[in-house]
Amino acid sequence: MRSQFLKLPVLLLLMTGLFAGLAFLLRPASEAPETLLSASLQPAYGPANYGEALEQVERDLTLANERIARAPQQWLGYEGLALGHLIKAQLTGSFADMNAARQWIDTGLNLAPEGGGPAIAASTINLSLHRYPAALEQIEAYGKFAVKQGTAERAEMLAQAGDVAFYSGDYDAALAQYNQAYALDPSPNSTFRLATWHKYLGEFDTAIALYKKGALSGRQTTPELLAAYHLQIGALELQRGNWDEAAAYFERADELFPGYWLAQAHQAQMLAATGKRKRAKQMYRAILQDNENPDVMMALASVLEFEGEDTSAKTWRAKAASLFEERMKALPEAYYDHGLDLAITDGNGALALELAKANDRARPFGDAKIALARAHIANGDAAEALTILEQVEASGWQSVEQYAALAEAHAMLGNAAESEKYEDLALNRNPKAMTAEADMLAFGSH
Repeated sequence: MRSQFLKLPVLLLLMTGLFAGLAFLLRPASEAPETLLSASLQPAYGPANYGEALEQVERDLTLANERIARAPQQWLGYEGLALGHLIKAQLTGSFADMNAARQWIDTGLNLAPEGGGPAIAASTINLSLHRYPAALEQIEAYGKFAVKQGTAERAEMLAQAGDVAFYSGDYDAALAQYNQAYALDPSPNSTFRLATWHKYLGEFDTAIALYKKGALSGRQTTPELLAAYHLQIGALELQRGNWDEAAAYFERADELFPGYWLAQAHQAQMLAATGKRKRAKQMYRAILQDNENPDVMMALASVLEFEGEDTSAKTWRAKAASLFEERMKALPEAYYDHGLDLAITDGNGALALELAKANDRARPFGDAKIALARAHIANGDAAEALTILEQVEASGWQSVEQYAALAEAHAMLGNAAESEKYEDLALNRNPKAMTAEADMLAFGSH
């Protein structure tokens, strides 16, 4: 199952780091994981835990609303309100806040004069929603502004243009823009983007080294940001089968930013995968008491199903499906991938293919194309899946998912040797990829 929250720390940093760049203290790429797990790594400032962070966001939203009440025709208040809802959405996973961010930024844009306005905020929100043409429109609008902001903002817009290129499948252009942005301002934003690029192009060590540089900078690092670095490094270790290392990073993330449901969800999946499923189910249910999150529901359902509790699993999966369907109607681009994953799980090949094609039109990068190939496989069209997957492979993209799909497509076509080759590639990348327990890895596993 693909989780939207795999991408969450990157999106969080788009705004929390937007107006303040960090100077990074470079460290060797060979530093041991224990360095990051050391108690000596401490945040410089910021809310100490998830509860305090939520309180801070609520205060910011109150101030934004007060500003709007004083000046209802000025766009600045609506920009602040939209960004507050975005940050809350990315902290909590709240669909209502994400939708509110979209609505309020549209109000701000309508009130802004030509040649000015909340272009950076608007492009950021649209990127979060996978609305790349709308984001590009604001990036280009910012480029025409007579008065531009400082170095950090210019770097951010360069990097956002890189995002549009990356999710359009132009990885060379994306890397060039990411490198320019990093050279101009080596902020967390730039770090996370570069690391994402190297991850998907098969360079895990480089991605981990970038995260370490950020975490070890020692300057202006919040508990939330340090937790994000740990979750991302843990996710990379998870994706290459190092479950013990991954679990250690996820536990440290929870220690650094206590109460964070996402760190807890990452921990719960590791408990499930390593046989501690009673405790995993308890953790998932505890999260769901305060956070009606469909991704957590799906994760819980996978554990219940593994344990043979099929009735409960179906109940949770149906509830998650209902929430995803509701969200897809309002914010389709952001939820196409969830919908198609569910359709494949439910055996609805026709719907899966329809959503996979829509997802690929919205962002034709490696992940979307692999999903499209999976949908073709679900419909028995292995030849079309193979054509798509060969294009993905030629682009330089590397993932367990694509190799597993290639193995399945070749097997369907009777190409036993090729199928075995790609299964070996998948296992070389992650020796635990084909285990039954891996099906319970829902967070950070993709």
